[in-house]
Amino acid sequence: MTFTIRRLRLVVFGLAFVPNLLQAQYASPPQTYSMTLSNSMTLPVFSGMTITIYRDGSKVLMDKSRPPTAKNPKGYHSRTLRDLQAHKYWIWDLLETSSPCGAGTFSGDWGDPFDRSSMLSMTANLPKDAKESGMETVNGIATKVFEFIGPHGGGKLWVDTKYGLIIKSDTIAKNGQHQTMREVKEFSLAKPPASVFALPPACAGAPITGHSDSTLGPGGQVTSHAEAQIGGLIPSPFTPLNRLPEMSEQTPASESQKGPPQNAPSQQSVSQIGLPSGTQVSAKYEDGTEVKLKPEEQVALLFLMDIAYMEETYCRSDKPCSLGELIKGVKGRGIMPPMRLSRDPNQDPNYRYTVTQPAEILIEAIPRRPGLGGFLFFGRTNRYYNPNGAASIANPKRLTPTPGEGTKSLSSFSYSGESFKTFER
Repeated sequence: MTFTIRRLRLVVFGLAFVPNLLQAQYASPPQTYSMTLSNSMTLPVFSGMTITIYRDGSKVLMDKSRPPTAKNPKGYHSRTLRDLQAHKYWIWDLLETSSPCGAGTFSGDWGDPFDRSSMLSMTANLPKDAKESGMETVNGIATKVFEFIGPHGGGKLWVDTKYGLIIKSDTIAKNGQHQTMREVKEFSLAKPPASVFALPPACAGAPITGHSDSTLGPGGQVTSHAEAQIGGLIPSPFTPLNRLPEMSEQTPASESQKGPPQNAPSQQSVSQIGLPSGTQVSAKYEDGTEVKLKPEEQVALLFLMDIAYMEETYCRSDKPCSLGELIKGVKGRGIMPPMRLSRDPNQDPNYRYTVTQPAEILIEAIPRRPGLGGFLFFGRTNRYYNPNGAASIANPKRLTPTPGEGTKSLSSFSYSGESFKTFER
């Protein structure tokens, strides 16, 4: 999967519902079902995507599709089959049939939407005035409705009365306008046909070569790699939206190219930190031109993406975590597990990394030798690169900085595969 972070200016919804949700007694999640979800989020990876999940005990098939767009005339359609007992996966592209079928092992969450619903209701700060506002039937499913409105907007949840599954979620802007972010369109407890879990011929003999150590969201979106996620929770109206990455998804074949689990001993020497096996990093300037990143620069940008995510999601905005704290591990919120950097950026021979707070959090990757470009992240939206040395901004004590000499703004950057951060379990 590939995740792209863009400069966002989004409203903060500090939501996570509701005392009633946490106290409610729901039935145990079903082990056999089929479910179709749609996403209408502004974040590209979710916008227009339809996800169908089929489960029969230890077998899970996830079908993800998106219609053609101007940027992607073919659209997107992939399937992932997981064996939850053997911890194996197979992933293939239904449109790019020439792409090889990827296969590997996995650990961590697989993306159970029932687990994710529980997580969404428990992970952010609970608004005191969040309230239950009634009962509604959504797509034939009985739900309780929970709502919150604040000075910066709010949100609304429709929660299945039997299992506690989030059936629908909306954000509510200051002007009262709703935007549906996620909706369960169909849900059935009927046993899916066995043919659903049949592997295509190209996958039957695919070698088990990769490993994914990830926390996944509904439909299998990787959230500990990017992304987003940048890693983290699946974006919802009930986590602060200005802390979420904007993501885009590419061919699923990249999952089969991943290396060993992030908590496994590295095969690389301490004196030279390279990208995790199969990982690629890219970036674009504001005019859309792609930045030609050297391998060492890709490592530096990946470190900054991970550090920025952990600072914004796990640390306090008024007191950034030190690199030592991020390496040791920082505590999660609610039921989020702790997260740490699996590699020490101080051991990178090509860059020096700093985290300071002149006005907002300032994260830098400063080249240690000529020929390498430098990176600088300032606050939540300003991302810079200087191809000829250290990136800089004219006045870091101002909230709206101006790039220094030779420094250019980045409009987007992304990586596919593993990153340097991992959940502690």
